[in-house]
Formats: sequence, structure tokens, C-alpha cells
Amino acid sequence: MTKSAKDKKNKGHKITNYSHANDTMQIIYGTENAVEKGITFMKNVEKKMDLCYDKNAPSIVLDVKEYKNGYINIRKKGGKIRVITEITKDNVEYCKKLMMIVDELRHLDNVQGGTAINENEYMATNILHQSKPLTQVVYCNVVDVVEQQQKFFDSLWRTAIPAKEKIRKFTKKLNRKNNDIFSVLSNEIRRSIIFYLYESEMTISQLSKNLDMTLQAMQKHLPKLIQVGIIEKKLNGKMSLTGIGYALINQIHSIEFLSDNDSYLKIHSLSLFPSQFLQRIGELEKFKMVSRFKNDERFADFLNEAEKYIKIISTQNHFDLNTIMISEILKKKIPILQISDDSNFLSTRKGNQKKSEKENRYLNGFFERKIMENIPLIMCISEKSAYLAFFHENGTVDFKNIMWSKDKKFISWCSDFFDYMWNLM
Repeated sequence: MTKSAKDKKNKGHKITNYSHANDTMQIIYGTENAVEKGITFMKNVEKKMDLCYDKNAPSIVLDVKEYKNGYINIRKKGGKIRVITEITKDNVEYCKKLMMIVDELRHLDNVQGGTAINENEYMATNILHQSKPLTQVVYCNVVDVVEQQQKFFDSLWRTAIPAKEKIRKFTKKLNRKNNDIFSVLSNEIRRSIIFYLYESEMTISQLSKNLDMTLQAMQKHLPKLIQVGIIEKKLNGKMSLTGIGYALINQIHSIEFLSDNDSYLKIHSLSLFPSQFLQRIGELEKFKMVSRFKNDERFADFLNEAEKYIKIISTQNHFDLNTIMISEILKKKIPILQISDDSNFLSTRKGNQKKSEKENRYLNGFFERKIMENIPLIMCISEKSAYLAFFHENGTVDFKNIMWSKDKKFISWCSDFFDYMWNLM
């Protein structure tokens, strides 16, 4: 490399290695130049962008706003994004978020570096640092090279496995790891022992007295709590919580929820839930199970009581809102926010007439929608009550078992979940 070329590299300038007519191959140095080239590359996407990158890349896409916005803008104009990456226990939360802004994500072991392909261009890099923008990229628009890289990507795509499948394996592995603790804490007496010891250290006889149990009955529970490291016996003979025990106190409600709804959750998927909401899942403990939306009296009350907002997450517009809500909710000028995987507004039926100009004015002023793939659950919430439906493990929505609640914690969990999803886009 010549001295002038080295100087350009050090100053963050781009070096063109090859250019002939409209064909270009470049090595681009410097963060500013690399990011700028990436933005241009994404703006040039017409119908699709395919990417294959290592385990650090999901954090880069989500934490560097230029890249994240580029993905979102591609999908807003109807472009499709496919991604292959290595999903690990360290990046699984980023991968869950990434699934919300791409059309499909797949897992492949030992992916190195990163490549991106659109209709006419190819980009690559060997340098990917977690949550940091790229500092060097190779750019090429030579037709033969682009076609070759597209064929290579397609072959990898056929080999890679769906991200949901990989994430589900992580979830099951984590569940097996924590199974002993959950099993121990599924017993109400053992949970009561933990709460008593949270207040103060106690002897076995004191615990027996507080729980109105014999010493023999108490001795059946304490060894199990000791075995999983939740409590310990001090030198003074008293039982005390360990560090794990104190940490579990804040998770007891979540554990109770998981335990009380064990049979339901075994056949429903939580694998796409962000970890912070899994940790708070105990807030959903107060609910009633209903089997429908539209004909349920509670749903009529839900529509009538809403004053501040309606927030909806739906797939293929499972809420029949066009006929139910437009005339009632929008006339009251209540804002409706909807996350859906369907580009059509709310629901449509054969034979429906086109919306009137007056109705469209309501829509423009009080309705906002964002499109997202891989919807993790179904919900319809206001400040007064909330409906929540989970997916079966087979990917279908369970509309026969819908959670409904007016509990403030339940509503807060649902509203925060919606806001989290909304802000991803």
C-alpha cells in the first residue's frame, strides 16, 4: 500500500480497489464512512435484503439507530428482510427483539463476520463488535459477485434452522436447569417458610409453631429447601435465607403464577417474551379465563369504559373491530394504537362498504398502526381492563382460553408490554 493510501486509511477515507464502468469494488474504512455506506445500501433495497452475520451483529442492529431505522424503513416500504445469525445464551434477548423487525430469522452455528445482499449490491465485513457500528466494509455491485453471494446465502438459508426453534431449545434448557427450584417452590408451605425467614431467622420449632405444623411435618420440607440452596442452618441452630433465597423473594409471585398455571403454560409458548416481562409475569396472577371476545359481556363493558386509550396486538386482525369499534370508540375520540402482522386496517368482511369520508377523518386523527412480524401474544387493553391470549406451541392463537382482568397490575404488565413492542418499531 502506498503512503498516500495509508494516510487515507488512517484518516477514515475510502479506498477504491477496483472500478470499471458501472462496476465497483471498494474497501471502505472509518466508522462514519462505513455507516454512511450501510445507510445508502439499505436505501437502495427495492424488494429484499438478505443478511448473514455473527453473534455480535444483533446488538449492533438494535443499538445503533442508523442500522435499526434502516431495517424499519425497508419494511415500511414493503421490502423483505431475511437474517441468519448464531443465537447464543448471551445474545438471545437481542435475537428476540431482532425477530420483531425482520421478516424471518434463522440460526446457524459458528457464523463469522457479516454479509448483506440486496438486488444489485453486496457488502461484507470481518469486524463486528457488540453494540458498536462497523468500522470497515467491503462494497461490491459487480453482477457476477452479487449473484454468487446470493446463491451462497440461499444455500446457508436452507441449512439454517428457524430462530423460534433455537430459542425454544434455550427456554427448555433453562427450564430444566431451574426445574428443581420451581418444583420446591410449587409447594405453598415451602413458600410460607421463605416468607417467615425473610422477616427473621427462626428455629425449626418457631417455624412449626407459626405454620401450625408438627416438627415431623416440618422436617419433610426443610431438607428440600436446603438442597436447592434457598435456606441454610446457622451455627446458632436457626434457619436463615441464603443469598438465593433473598433474591427469590421478589420472584415468588411469578413462581406462584407459573406453578398455579403449570398445565396451561406447558402447552403455550413464552419463548419470545422479553426476559424483563417473564420476570414480572407474577403480575398477571389475578385474572378470569374467558373463551371469546366479541360476544362476551365484559368486552362490551371494555368498549364502553375506555376513556384514555385502546391498545391492541393482533395477528390477521383477530378483533372484529371494524364493525364493533369504529362507530363507538372513534366517535368518542379515543386513540387506538394497534400492532399487527396484517397491513389491512383492523378487520374486513366480504361485502363491507368502503369507509365514509367522515369515518376516515376519525381514523386519520385517532388511529395509528405499526406492522410487526412474529407477534408474541394477542392483547386488547384500555386503562380499565385487559384481554390477553397466548399462542399454542404449534403457533396458533388460543382463543378458547383468554385471560381477562381489571386488576391494576395485570393492566400495567399488558400496557408496558405493548409500549415495549411499540417502541421497537
